[in-house]
Amino acid sequence: MFPATSYLLLKTKCPSIDTSFKHLHGWQEFEMEAFFPEVEHSLVVARAFTTSQSAEAHLNLFRCIFQIVEEDTGEHIKFRHIHSNGIDTITADGHHGQALGLGLYCQELCRGNTEYCSIEHSQLLSSLTPTDHLLGHVSNDVLEAMRSLATADPLLDLEAVFELIHNGGKKALDWLKDKESNNGFALAAIYQPASKMSCAIWQAAPMTSNGNKQAPCNINRDGTKLTLLAGIMRGLQYNSCAIIFLDTFLKEGIYSCNCHFTHFQRASQAIRWKGMSQEKAVILKDSEITTNYKKILKLQDGVQSAAKLVKHSLEPTMSHNIEPAKKRLFTAVDKLEKSSQQLDKIKTQGSGAISTSGLLEMADMFDPELLQSTGQ
Repeated sequence: MFPATSYLLLKTKCPSIDTSFKHLHGWQEFEMEAFFPEVEHSLVVARAFTTSQSAEAHLNLFRCIFQIVEEDTGEHIKFRHIHSNGIDTITADGHHGQALGLGLYCQELCRGNTEYCSIEHSQLLSSLTPTDHLLGHVSNDVLEAMRSLATADPLLDLEAVFELIHNGGKKALDWLKDKESNNGFALAAIYQPASKMSCAIWQAAPMTSNGNKQAPCNINRDGTKLTLLAGIMRGLQYNSCAIIFLDTFLKEGIYSCNCHFTHFQRASQAIRWKGMSQEKAVILKDSEITTNYKKILKLQDGVQSAAKLVKHSLEPTMSHNIEPAKKRLFTAVDKLEKSSQQLDKIKTQGSGAISTSGLLEMADMFDPELLQSTGQ
Protein backbone atom coordinates (compact mmCIF):
# COMPACT_ATOMS: atom_id res chain seq x y z
CA MET A 1 0.00 0.00 0.00
CA PHE A 2 1.10 3.56 -0.77
CA PRO A 3 0.08 6.51 1.42
CA ALA A 4 -2.04 7.65 -1.53
CA THR A 5 -3.99 4.38 -1.55
CA SER A 6 -4.42 4.64 2.23
CA TYR A 7 -6.14 7.99 1.71
CA LEU A 8 -8.30 6.44 -1.01
CA LEU A 9 -9.32 3.58 1.30
CA LEU A 10 -10.09 6.08 4.06
CA LYS A 11 -12.53 8.01 1.85
CA THR A 12 -14.28 5.09 0.13
CA LYS A 13 -17.84 4.26 1.17
CA CYS A 14 -18.51 0.90 -0.48
CA PRO A 15 -15.33 -1.17 -0.96
CA SER A 16 -15.44 -4.81 -2.05
CA ILE A 17 -13.08 -7.66 -1.17
CA ASP A 18 -12.03 -10.77 -3.05
CA THR A 19 -9.25 -13.36 -3.18
CA SER A 20 -7.21 -14.40 -6.23
CA PHE A 21 -5.99 -18.01 -6.18
CA LYS A 22 -4.00 -18.09 -9.44
CA HIS A 23 -1.61 -15.14 -9.30
CA LEU A 24 0.93 -16.72 -6.93
CA HIS A 25 2.08 -20.29 -6.50
CA GLY A 26 1.10 -21.56 -3.05
CA TRP A 27 -0.33 -18.21 -1.95
CA GLN A 28 -3.68 -16.42 -2.19
CA GLU A 29 -3.89 -12.70 -2.96
CA PHE A 30 -6.42 -10.77 -0.87
CA GLU A 31 -7.60 -7.51 -2.49
CA MET A 32 -9.77 -4.56 -1.49
CA GLU A 33 -11.21 -2.64 -4.44
CA ALA A 34 -13.41 0.43 -4.74
CA PHE A 35 -14.98 2.50 -7.52
CA PHE A 36 -14.26 6.22 -7.44
CA PRO A 37 -16.90 8.20 -9.38
CA GLU A 38 -14.80 11.37 -9.50
CA VAL A 39 -12.33 9.60 -11.81
CA GLU A 40 -14.82 6.98 -13.08
CA HIS A 41 -12.35 4.22 -12.33
CA SER A 42 -12.06 1.28 -9.93
CA LEU A 43 -8.78 0.85 -8.07
CA VAL A 44 -7.24 -1.80 -5.84
CA VAL A 45 -6.64 0.13 -2.61
CA ALA A 46 -5.11 -2.71 -0.60
CA ARG A 47 -3.64 -6.15 -1.23
CA ALA A 48 -2.10 -8.78 0.98
CA PHE A 49 -0.83 -12.33 0.54
CA THR A 50 -2.06 -15.18 2.71
CA THR A 51 -2.27 -18.97 2.86
CA SER A 52 -5.47 -19.21 4.89
CA GLN A 53 -9.13 -18.43 4.26
CA SER A 54 -10.16 -18.67 7.92
CA ALA A 55 -11.95 -15.95 9.87
CA GLU A 56 -8.91 -15.53 12.13
CA ALA A 57 -6.65 -14.99 9.11
CA HIS A 58 -8.97 -12.34 7.70
CA LEU A 59 -9.17 -10.68 11.12
CA ASN A 60 -5.38 -10.31 11.05
CA LEU A 61 -5.54 -8.95 7.49
CA PHE A 62 -8.06 -6.28 8.45
CA ARG A 63 -6.01 -5.38 11.52
CA CYS A 64 -2.83 -4.90 9.45
CA ILE A 65 -4.46 -3.06 6.54
CA PHE A 66 -6.40 -0.63 8.74
CA GLN A 67 -3.32 -0.10 10.95
CA ILE A 68 -1.33 0.93 7.85
CA VAL A 69 -4.12 3.36 6.90
CA GLU A 70 -3.97 4.93 10.36
CA GLU A 71 -0.17 5.25 10.20
CA ASP A 72 -0.29 6.83 6.73
CA THR A 73 -3.20 9.22 7.30
CA GLY A 74 -3.32 9.80 11.04
CA GLU A 75 -6.97 8.71 11.02
CA HIS A 76 -8.51 5.32 11.72
CA ILE A 77 -11.03 3.55 9.52
CA LYS A 78 -14.62 4.27 10.50
CA PHE A 79 -17.83 2.31 9.98
CA ARG A 80 -21.17 4.07 9.70
CA HIS A 81 -23.03 1.79 12.11
CA ILE A 82 -20.33 2.38 14.76
CA HIS A 83 -19.07 5.93 14.17
CA SER A 84 -22.07 7.41 12.26
CA ASN A 85 -19.82 8.00 9.22
CA GLY A 86 -17.21 6.16 7.19
CA ILE A 87 -17.67 2.84 5.35
CA ASP A 88 -21.31 2.14 4.53
CA THR A 89 -20.99 -1.41 3.19
CA ILE A 90 -18.35 -3.96 2.21
CA THR A 91 -19.23 -6.37 -0.60
CA ALA A 92 -17.69 -9.84 -0.33
CA ASP A 93 -18.08 -13.32 -1.80
CA GLY A 94 -20.27 -15.89 -0.09
CA HIS A 95 -17.15 -17.03 1.78
CA HIS A 96 -17.89 -16.98 5.51
CA GLY A 97 -14.23 -16.52 6.46
CA GLN A 98 -14.08 -13.06 4.91
CA ALA A 99 -17.37 -11.91 6.42
CA LEU A 100 -16.76 -13.37 9.88
CA GLY A 101 -13.23 -11.92 9.94
CA LEU A 102 -14.69 -8.46 9.31
CA GLY A 103 -17.31 -9.04 12.01
CA LEU A 104 -14.58 -10.02 14.48
CA TYR A 105 -12.66 -6.85 13.63
CA CYS A 106 -15.75 -4.70 14.23
CA GLN A 107 -16.33 -6.51 17.54
CA GLU A 108 -12.72 -5.83 18.50
CA LEU A 109 -13.13 -2.18 17.51
CA CYS A 110 -16.11 -1.83 19.86
CA ARG A 111 -14.47 -3.51 22.84
CA GLY A 112 -14.87 -1.27 25.88
CA ASN A 113 -17.15 1.13 23.96
CA THR A 114 -19.95 2.33 26.23
CA GLU A 115 -22.01 3.91 23.44
CA TYR A 116 -25.19 2.41 22.04
CA CYS A 117 -25.58 1.13 18.49
CA SER A 118 -26.83 3.81 16.10
CA ILE A 119 -29.20 1.29 14.49
CA GLU A 120 -30.29 -0.91 17.42
CA HIS A 121 -30.59 1.76 20.08
CA SER A 122 -31.16 -0.69 22.93
CA GLN A 123 -27.86 -2.54 22.40
CA LEU A 124 -24.40 -1.47 23.46
CA LEU A 125 -21.82 -1.56 20.67
CA SER A 126 -19.61 -3.67 22.91
CA SER A 127 -22.36 -6.31 23.23
CA LEU A 128 -22.72 -6.95 19.47
CA THR A 129 -21.53 -10.32 18.18
CA PRO A 130 -19.46 -10.62 14.95
CA THR A 131 -22.56 -11.55 12.95
CA ASP A 132 -24.52 -8.66 14.51
CA HIS A 133 -22.02 -6.32 12.89
CA LEU A 134 -22.65 -8.00 9.54
CA LEU A 135 -26.42 -7.64 9.68
CA GLY A 136 -26.49 -4.88 7.64
CA HIS A 137 -30.46 -26.78 -9.01
CA VAL A 138 -34.03 -26.25 -8.56
CA SER A 139 -37.42 -25.79 -10.17
CA ASN A 140 -38.45 -22.48 -11.75
CA ASP A 141 -40.96 -21.63 -9.02
CA VAL A 142 -38.34 -22.20 -6.31
CA LEU A 143 -35.80 -20.19 -8.31
CA GLU A 144 -38.30 -17.34 -8.60
CA ALA A 145 -38.88 -17.54 -4.84
CA MET A 146 -35.13 -17.21 -4.28
CA ARG A 147 -34.94 -14.23 -6.64
CA SER A 148 -37.92 -12.58 -4.96
CA LEU A 149 -35.82 -12.22 -1.80
CA ALA A 150 -33.43 -9.86 -3.63
CA THR A 151 -35.47 -6.74 -2.94
CA ALA A 152 -35.65 -3.63 -0.80
CA ASP A 153 -39.43 -3.99 -0.39
CA PRO A 154 -41.01 -6.20 2.30
CA LEU A 155 -42.60 -9.35 0.86
CA LEU A 156 -46.29 -9.81 1.61
CA ASP A 157 -45.86 -13.42 2.74
CA LEU A 158 -42.21 -14.03 3.60
CA GLU A 159 -42.94 -17.28 5.46
CA ALA A 160 -44.63 -18.74 2.37
CA VAL A 161 -41.52 -17.91 0.31
CA PHE A 162 -39.30 -19.62 2.90
CA GLU A 163 -41.62 -22.64 2.93
CA LEU A 164 -41.50 -22.94 -0.87
CA ILE A 165 -37.69 -22.80 -0.89
CA HIS A 166 -37.50 -25.21 2.07
CA ASN A 167 -39.52 -27.79 0.16
CA GLY A 168 -37.65 -27.24 -3.12
CA GLY A 169 -35.14 -30.04 -2.71
CA LYS A 170 -31.70 -30.44 -1.15
CA LYS A 171 -29.96 -27.67 -3.10
CA ALA A 172 -32.69 -25.16 -2.34
CA LEU A 173 -32.68 -26.17 1.32
CA ASP A 174 -28.88 -25.84 1.51
CA TRP A 175 -29.14 -22.40 -0.09
CA LEU A 176 -31.72 -21.29 2.47
CA LYS A 177 -29.70 -22.69 5.38
CA ASP A 178 -26.64 -20.81 4.13
CA LYS A 179 -28.59 -17.53 4.03
CA GLU A 180 -30.10 -18.09 7.47
CA SER A 181 -26.87 -19.25 9.16
CA ASN A 182 -24.84 -16.94 11.41
CA ASN A 183 -27.90 -14.90 12.43
CA GLY A 184 -28.92 -14.41 8.79
CA PHE A 185 -26.24 -11.90 7.77
CA ALA A 186 -26.21 -13.31 4.20
CA LEU A 187 -30.00 -12.96 3.95
CA ALA A 188 -29.68 -9.33 5.07
CA ALA A 189 -27.32 -8.71 2.15
CA ILE A 190 -30.02 -9.56 -0.42
CA TYR A 191 -33.27 -8.78 1.47
CA GLN A 192 -33.25 -5.24 2.87
CA PRO A 193 -36.08 -5.70 5.43
CA ALA A 194 -33.85 -8.33 7.13
CA SER A 195 -31.01 -5.81 7.26
CA LYS A 196 -30.42 -3.17 9.90
CA MET A 197 -29.05 -0.73 7.32
CA SER A 198 -31.18 2.17 6.19
CA CYS A 199 -32.88 1.52 2.86
CA ALA A 200 -30.96 4.37 1.16
CA ILE A 201 -27.55 2.97 2.13
CA TRP A 202 -28.58 -0.60 1.25
CA GLN A 203 -29.77 0.44 -2.22
CA ALA A 204 -26.64 2.53 -2.87
CA ALA A 205 -24.31 -0.38 -2.14
CA PRO A 206 -23.00 -2.55 -5.03
CA MET A 207 -25.35 -5.47 -5.68
CA THR A 208 -22.56 -7.70 -7.01
CA SER A 209 -18.83 -8.21 -6.50
CA ASN A 210 -18.20 -7.71 -10.24
CA GLY A 211 -16.01 -4.68 -9.58
CA ASN A 212 -13.65 -6.72 -7.46
CA LYS A 213 -13.76 -9.66 -9.88
CA GLN A 214 -12.03 -7.50 -12.49
CA ALA A 215 -9.11 -6.85 -10.13
CA PRO A 216 -7.77 -10.45 -10.24
CA CYS A 217 -8.41 -10.47 -14.00
CA ASN A 218 -6.30 -7.33 -14.49
CA ILE A 219 -3.56 -8.55 -12.17
CA ASN A 220 -3.42 -12.05 -13.67
CA ARG A 221 -2.48 -10.52 -17.02
CA ASP A 222 1.00 -10.07 -15.55
CA GLY A 223 1.23 -13.83 -15.07
CA THR A 224 -0.01 -16.61 -12.83
CA LYS A 225 1.68 -18.97 -10.35
CA LEU A 226 4.35 -16.34 -9.60
CA THR A 227 6.70 -16.46 -6.61
CA LEU A 228 5.83 -14.33 -3.59
CA LEU A 229 8.53 -11.75 -4.42
CA ALA A 230 7.38 -11.50 -8.04
CA GLY A 231 3.78 -11.06 -6.89
CA ILE A 232 4.80 -8.26 -4.52
CA MET A 233 6.80 -6.48 -7.25
CA ARG A 234 4.01 -6.81 -9.83
CA GLY A 235 1.52 -5.49 -7.28
CA LEU A 236 3.84 -2.55 -6.58
CA GLN A 237 4.04 -1.76 -10.30
CA TYR A 238 0.26 -2.03 -10.65
CA ASN A 239 -0.31 0.34 -7.74
CA SER A 240 2.27 2.80 -9.09
CA CYS A 241 0.52 2.94 -12.46
CA ALA A 242 -2.87 3.41 -10.79
CA ILE A 243 -1.61 6.31 -8.66
CA ILE A 244 0.07 7.97 -11.68
CA PHE A 245 -3.17 7.68 -13.67
CA LEU A 246 -5.19 9.12 -10.79
CA ASP A 247 -2.78 12.02 -10.29
CA THR A 248 -2.68 12.79 -14.03
CA PHE A 249 -6.46 12.80 -14.29
CA LEU A 250 -6.96 15.07 -11.26
CA LYS A 251 -4.25 17.54 -12.33
CA GLU A 252 -4.51 17.52 -16.13
CA GLY A 253 -7.92 15.99 -16.82
CA ILE A 254 -6.33 13.32 -19.03
CA TYR A 255 -8.15 10.02 -18.86
CA SER A 256 -6.44 6.63 -19.17
CA CYS A 257 -8.77 5.45 -21.95
CA ASN A 258 -9.64 6.90 -25.35
CA CYS A 259 -13.34 6.80 -24.48
CA HIS A 260 -14.47 8.79 -21.46
CA PHE A 261 -17.61 7.02 -20.27
CA THR A 262 -20.47 8.80 -18.57
CA HIS A 263 -23.01 7.14 -16.27
CA PHE A 264 -25.52 7.19 -19.16
CA GLN A 265 -23.05 5.47 -21.50
CA ARG A 266 -22.26 2.78 -18.94
CA ALA A 267 -25.96 2.16 -18.34
CA SER A 268 -26.61 2.01 -22.10
CA GLN A 269 -23.74 -0.42 -22.59
CA ALA A 270 -25.02 -2.62 -19.77
CA ILE A 271 -28.46 -2.71 -21.43
CA ARG A 272 -26.91 -3.64 -24.80
CA TRP A 273 -24.84 -6.41 -23.23
CA LYS A 274 -27.86 -7.76 -21.40
CA GLY A 275 -29.87 -7.66 -24.63
CA MET A 276 -27.14 -9.55 -26.49
CA SER A 277 -27.01 -12.14 -23.71
CA GLN A 278 -30.78 -12.63 -23.80
CA GLU A 279 -30.75 -12.83 -27.60
CA LYS A 280 -28.09 -15.54 -27.42
CA ALA A 281 -30.17 -17.45 -24.86
CA VAL A 282 -33.26 -17.23 -27.10
CA ILE A 283 -31.28 -18.52 -30.10
CA LEU A 284 -30.11 -21.50 -28.05
CA LYS A 285 -33.70 -22.19 -26.95
CA ASP A 286 -34.91 -21.99 -30.56
CA SER A 287 -32.27 -24.54 -31.50
CA GLU A 288 -33.43 -26.77 -28.64
CA ILE A 289 -37.07 -26.37 -29.77
CA THR A 290 -36.14 -27.38 -33.33
CA THR A 291 -34.27 -30.46 -32.08
CA ASN A 292 -37.21 -31.52 -29.88
CA TYR A 293 -39.69 -30.86 -32.69
CA LYS A 294 -37.80 -33.16 -35.07
CA LYS A 295 -37.58 -35.79 -32.33
CA ILE A 296 -41.35 -35.64 -31.78
CA LEU A 297 -42.05 -36.04 -35.50
CA LYS A 298 -40.03 -39.28 -35.43
CA LEU A 299 -41.86 -40.41 -32.29
CA GLN A 300 -45.20 -39.72 -34.00
CA ASP A 301 -44.16 -42.00 -36.84
CA GLY A 302 -43.22 -44.62 -34.24
CA VAL A 303 -46.64 -44.35 -32.56
CA GLN A 304 -48.45 -44.70 -35.89
CA SER A 305 -46.35 -47.75 -36.81
CA ALA A 306 -47.03 -49.34 -33.41
CA ALA A 307 -50.77 -48.62 -33.78
CA LYS A 308 -50.81 -50.32 -37.19
CA LEU A 309 -49.08 -53.34 -35.66
CA VAL A 310 -51.72 -53.55 -32.90
CA LYS A 311 -54.49 -53.26 -35.48
CA HIS A 312 -52.88 -55.99 -37.55
CA SER A 313 -52.58 -58.21 -34.44
CA LEU A 314 -56.36 -58.08 -33.95
CA GLU A 315 -56.76 -60.44 -36.89
CA PRO A 316 -57.51 -64.00 -35.73
CA THR A 317 -54.36 -65.44 -37.24
CA MET A 318 -52.14 -62.84 -35.51
CA SER A 319 -53.78 -62.73 -32.06
CA HIS A 320 -50.69 -64.23 -30.39
CA ASN A 321 -48.83 -60.95 -31.13
CA ILE A 322 -51.38 -58.64 -29.50
CA GLU A 323 -49.67 -58.20 -26.10
CA PRO A 324 -46.16 -57.43 -27.47
CA ALA A 325 -47.74 -55.02 -29.98
CA LYS A 326 -49.76 -53.24 -27.27
CA LYS A 327 -46.65 -52.99 -25.08
CA ARG A 328 -44.77 -51.40 -27.96
CA LEU A 329 -47.63 -48.92 -28.48
CA PHE A 330 -47.76 -48.04 -24.77
CA THR A 331 -44.00 -47.38 -24.76
CA ALA A 332 -44.17 -45.22 -27.90
CA VAL A 333 -47.08 -43.17 -26.52
CA ASP A 334 -45.28 -42.65 -23.20
CA LYS A 335 -42.12 -41.36 -24.94
CA LEU A 336 -44.20 -39.07 -27.15
CA GLU A 337 -46.10 -37.59 -24.19
CA LYS A 338 -42.90 -36.87 -22.24
CA SER A 339 -41.25 -35.23 -25.25
CA SER A 340 -44.38 -33.16 -25.92
CA GLN A 341 -44.42 -31.93 -22.33
CA GLN A 342 -40.75 -30.97 -22.62
CA LEU A 343 -41.45 -29.09 -25.86
CA ASP A 344 -44.38 -27.21 -24.30
CA LYS A 345 -42.09 -26.14 -21.47
CA ILE A 346 -39.26 -24.77 -23.61
CA LYS A 347 -41.54 -23.18 -26.24
CA THR A 348 -42.34 -20.39 -23.77
CA GLN A 349 -38.62 -19.53 -23.57
CA GLY A 350 -38.03 -19.27 -27.32
CA SER A 351 -38.62 -16.47 -29.81
CA GLY A 352 -41.93 -17.90 -31.04
CA ALA A 353 -40.62 -17.98 -34.61
CA ILE A 354 -40.24 -21.78 -34.74
CA SER A 355 -43.29 -23.43 -36.32
CA THR A 356 -44.57 -26.67 -34.78
CA SER A 357 -47.58 -27.04 -37.06
CA GLY A 358 -46.71 -30.65 -37.91
CA LEU A 359 -47.62 -31.96 -34.46
CA LEU A 360 -50.64 -34.28 -34.27
CA GLU A 361 -53.11 -35.09 -31.53
CA MET A 362 -53.16 -38.68 -30.24
CA ALA A 363 -56.65 -39.22 -31.68
CA ASP A 364 -55.36 -38.24 -35.14
CA MET A 365 -52.60 -40.88 -35.01
CA PHE A 366 -54.59 -43.92 -33.86
CA ASP A 367 -57.87 -45.02 -32.35
CA PRO A 368 -57.47 -44.84 -28.52
CA GLU A 369 -59.64 -47.98 -28.24
CA LEU A 370 -56.70 -49.96 -29.59
CA LEU A 371 -55.06 -49.67 -26.15
CA GLN A 372 -57.97 -51.61 -24.62
CA SER A 373 -58.33 -54.10 -27.46
CA THR A 374 -57.80 -57.85 -27.07
CA GLY A 375 -57.13 -60.54 -29.60
CA GLN A 376 -59.87 -62.85 -30.78
